[in-house]
Amino acid sequence: NSNKEEKAVPEKYFEGLVSLQELRLNNNKLENLPVSFWNLSSLTNLDLSCNQIEKIHSSVSQLQSLTNLNLGSNCLVEIPQELGQLSFLD
Repeated sequence: NSNKEEKAVPEKYFEGLVSLQELRLNNNKLENLPVSFWNLSSLTNLDLSCNQIEKIHSSVSQLQSLTNLNLGSNCLVEIPQELGQLSFLD
């Protein structure tokens, strides 16, 4: 159906973007993030607000450069413990 809204990022979309530092995916009705997303090790600023994300994968701990994270206005049912491993997070 061509009218169906995309609620996911393609699985390999973030492959090869390891130098990416800032990413704004807010207001996209995303329900989840692909595995390739968690390899963005240079990411410092991430805005995932105003989506429909229910879970953050435990691989979030791989985003060790992250200093700013916005998860506001989502459908989160739990926050992974691994989020606490991000020592530079404000």
